[in-house]
Amino acid sequence: GYKTKTPIVLEQVAKAEAKQPAYFAKLFQQINAITEKALRCLEAQNWQDLGKLMRQQFDLQQQLGVADKSSVAIIEAIDCC
Repeated sequence: GYKTKTPIVLEQVAKAEAKQPAYFAKLFQQINAITEKALRCLEAQNWQDLGKLMRQQFDLQQQLGVADKSSVAIIEAIDCC
């Protein structure tokens, strides 16, 4: 399948962040908060809430511009069930 090389993705994100630093700072804060919540869910074996957080994380990945078409298609398929 298709996968953009990590250094290219990082460069794209850095360029976008340079144009909208406040937007990306907020986005990175949201990603961090979800990651911390997800760790607590893992520790508590709270799989249902972990799944919800994973979905929220994916939405943030889309906003960040790093979700590709194949991952979007997978999430859309899961959402419809």
